[in-house]
Amino acid sequence: KNRCGICDNCIHQSKKLLNPHEFEILYKQIIAQTRNGAVEVNSLIKKMKPNKEEDIWQAINFLQAEEVIVEEPQGYIQLKIKQEI
Repeated sequence: KNRCGICDNCIHQSKKLLNPHEFEILYKQIIAQTRNGAVEVNSLIKKMKPNKEEDIWQAINFLQAEEVIVEEPQGYIQLKIKQEI
């Protein structure tokens, strides 16, 4: 079946998910970059080239959903600080 590449359905179907190895590489890079504090996302993406921007966003979104990193104002992300009880 041919895809038009324009409609939402075709765009969604054409997006590939990261395999575990690709994710692990991006995960380690993101953690290393955010270890010492908040980092501006666009700057992070530039530092992580030649990785694809879409792949980096996929890893960032996953890490945010898992509460490993949090989004800060003005487009920054940082590691989430775990509260000790």
